[in-house]
Amino acid sequence: MVKRHALLTEYLSRFLRPTGLVLVAITIWLAPPAFGQDLDVQATLKELLQTMKAQQTQIDDLRAAIQKQSETIQQQQQIIEQQRQDLSAQRSKLDETAAGGGLDAVVQYKVAMELQHVAIFDTRRKDQPAYFERVIGEFRKIIEEWPASQYAPEAQYRIGKIYHRYLKDNASAIREYKAVLTNYPDSDSAVDAREALQDLGGE
Repeated sequence: MVKRHALLTEYLSRFLRPTGLVLVAITIWLAPPAFGQDLDVQATLKELLQTMKAQQTQIDDLRAAIQKQSETIQQQQQIIEQQRQDLSAQRSKLDETAAGGGLDAVVQYKVAMELQHVAIFDTRRKDQPAYFERVIGEFRKIIEEWPASQYAPEAQYRIGKIYHRYLKDNASAIREYKAVLTNYPDSDSAVDAREALQDLGGE
């Protein structure tokens, strides 16, 4: 009997220690039946083992979920960092293209529009005025180098719009809008410029 208890104690210590149930199991094994009841020790131990296994399964599942979530967060951080690098590379490329010269009107117009997009959406507010001045310079290149281009009226109008909407320089905006009416009176941009002048009280 003593040997049986020793073996069972060793068995329980080995397999039930992680769950804190070993003392309960030994107590049940050693305690005499109460009130004539015949305790089924093996059934009780089996139930305790099943409880331990269920708890261990829950712990394993929780660890796996935490690991998966950690990997997802890391992947998202990598995506964000890649997007930042792509944006920085795109901005540098646009700057280099704009500074290179020798562009035709179509390409120059695209460069100016991309720089305007960066100025509006990807530039800190305190840095926007200086960046918008650069955008104006890129639109003005179209007017000066390709005045007969179909993009020239739109470039002239957008210069006025930048002064009007973003730089809040109404005097310069009125001057640039009037330049659209003077130099490109029959263009679609002239219609927009005339409406803008009416809003500003410049016509």
